[in-house]
Amino acid sequence: MKKILFLLSVLFVSSGVYAQKILYLKPFIGAQNAFTGYGEGSGQTEFLQTNGIHPTDNYGLLLEMPLNPELTLSAGWYKGDIGWSFEQSFPSKTDPELRGGVIWYPTTTLHKFPVTVKKRIGEVGWQPVETEGVRYKNAIRFYALGGLSVDLLPGGKSLSDSVTTPWGFSSGDYLINHEKVTVLSAWGTSAVVGLGTQLFHKGKPRLDLTFFYSQGLRKILQIDLVSDLNGQQTFTRIYSRGTVAGIMLGYPIRLKTFRKNVETPHP
Repeated sequence: MKKILFLLSVLFVSSGVYAQKILYLKPFIGAQNAFTGYGEGSGQTEFLQTNGIHPTDNYGLLLEMPLNPELTLSAGWYKGDIGWSFEQSFPSKTDPELRGGVIWYPTTTLHKFPVTVKKRIGEVGWQPVETEGVRYKNAIRFYALGGLSVDLLPGGKSLSDSVTTPWGFSSGDYLINHEKVTVLSAWGTSAVVGLGTQLFHKGKPRLDLTFFYSQGLRKILQIDLVSDLNGQQTFTRIYSRGTVAGIMLGYPIRLKTFRKNVETPHP
């Protein structure tokens, strides 16, 4: 948190020469996919694979303020997810050419509070428009972003649980998964990077599309999975840090305009 506050103070000081600032509220919706990692001694096998594509929804609100023509500061909240996914596939004990399997991807809410800076990296403009003597440009602006996020797990360590799920198959095979979920921490931090594009109409920002990746820096969940396939047991340990990749579509709404007072020199 101290690093985020320091970053904010530096950005505001460095933008002091920009005479006018506009504060925007940007609601957004999108989708994201959670990713996990293996513990020591565990890993992907022919029987078990993780990190499949199972997108979930996300939505939230951001406050954005252009600091200067090149940089924009953004901070807010969005509803994310944390979870794990695995796919199990195996040959039938009665017919090796017949394969059975299950797909499992439980998730739970993870609240994210990101602070990012967007840097303009390019722009394509067309059809300049002149209104009341002011010349505006329609444009699509491209930007890169980076920053940090504080992540909070609602419910905290009370979410620790153990679940047993039996699976039966018409081939006569059986699979029993024992999952022990341990909450290692009720909060975490993430490093956020992304690329985006924004439409400008008559000089005003409109639709904003962002592709982002958020890398969790702290282990939040530990999942111990014991699988019993036809009497043969295997053990896998999975960690989830709240790492996600996703897409967001937002629309900025002007809230307030801040103008810097300029003193008129006296003769």
